[in-house]
Amino acid sequence: MKFADLKAETIEKLKTRMYDRIVEKHEGPERWKWQIEHGECEFIRAGEHFLLLPVYLEQHPNITILRVIESRDAQDADRFSERHDLRR
Repeated sequence: MKFADLKAETIEKLKTRMYDRIVEKHEGPERWKWQIEHGECEFIRAGEHFLLLPVYLEQHPNITILRVIESRDAQDADRFSERHDLRR
């Protein structure tokens, strides 16, 4: 799945969604709108799921997905991952 292949209608729906993240502390909720319009969006595969992450594509090789918990209605997922810097 590629972000560029999404229909405009789907992208508009994504812009209304929120996400939270924990880096050093809890941050969020934040809207996808800013990330979609100013960032670089691409999906990462986690098992049978494709997840949209609020990180630059160049960081995807540095991310290890530890666990994904899908909501009962399969509309949301909690993702637990770690980021490691391969340049160290």
